[in-house]
Amino acid sequence: MADSTKPASEVKILGSFAGIVGLLGVALYFSGWIYRWSFYSFFNLEVENLNLSSESFLFVPIQIFCNNLISFFTTIIAIVSIYFLSKITFFIGSKAEKVFKQRLSFLKYTKTLNHGQSLSKILIKDLVIVGWCILALFFISDRRGFIDARRDAIDSSSQLPVLTLVLPQNSPFGSSATEPFAPSAPTSDKFRVLGDIKRYTDLMNTELSEASTGKVWRLLAERDGSLYVFTTIPEKSNQDTRPIVLKIPENDEGLLILTSETSSL
Repeated sequence: MADSTKPASEVKILGSFAGIVGLLGVALYFSGWIYRWSFYSFFNLEVENLNLSSESFLFVPIQIFCNNLISFFTTIIAIVSIYFLSKITFFIGSKAEKVFKQRLSFLKYTKTLNHGQSLSKILIKDLVIVGWCILALFFISDRRGFIDARRDAIDSSSQLPVLTLVLPQNSPFGSSATEPFAPSAPTSDKFRVLGDIKRYTDLMNTELSEASTGKVWRLLAERDGSLYVFTTIPEKSNQDTRPIVLKIPENDEGLLILTSETSSL
């Protein structure tokens, strides 16, 4: 009999281990997706349109939870908070259950409610814990994504590479190499403008990086044959300030991409 129970116990252990690994994978993917969503939303980009690899969502949580001491202690605080919030929820739920039973005690099907009570309690407890875990993961990942995005949007703290683009002569954007402050004309016969032309003309004098003013062009992402570039924002800018982001196709004839260190020029 001992031999027959041993394989069963091993299968149970393996099943529990597989369940834990599965839940951990879901938690990591969820955290990574929320982080990416929050990060790129800061730049007014949709994470779904960037076609990021699924594997990237699984590795990002390492940065979220263990990037530095603040992230690590935030994770510890979140775990402790989940424990106490779950305890408080269970306590409130038990009190509500007693009141509910007292009000239904005169009904005939009270015994039916007690049937399978232990199973329902276990299920409810699991749902409560999972619910608090989801809220904690969402809050931490969303906040970390916003903090990292704002850090990278400011030149003095950005970890994204400084960018230099050498564009073809007929590009609708960029300054002349011989006349650096001569922007391309928005009224050129080769191009047409749709929408608010002021947004286009405002860019005409911002093609060149100026480290002294904190305005530097940096590379945000390179996805599906396009470059996403942006200008950094002032360090003391409002929390609602967002950088200008341009999407430039890489298939333009004559396009040359030069990236430097993450520090400003």
